[in-house]
Amino acid sequence: MIDIRNTSKPNVLEAWIKETREAGNYVSAELVQLDDDPQLGNALVLGFRFAKTPRALVDEDIVFSFTHETSGPVFGQLVGVAEAYANDFNEELAVA
Repeated sequence: MIDIRNTSKPNVLEAWIKETREAGNYVSAELVQLDDDPQLGNALVLGFRFAKTPRALVDEDIVFSFTHETSGPVFGQLVGVAEAYANDFNEELAVA
């Protein structure tokens, strides 16, 4: 599986989502606005979960994420990739 954790390149994220889906997984992406997180403060986060079925996602934690602060100007491109290729994209800003 493609290692997505150390890059913020939209084409790598697209390849990861496609590969994960082709392996029979359901991929979910969501935008989360953090609220006084000890490490990330009030960052806007794009997080990803995956599981074999949509129902199984309930039990899964976010496996990796990008923050607006760390990915800078490509954050919007990453969101666009998530919207285009994930099975599910939740853009209602959840607050965590």
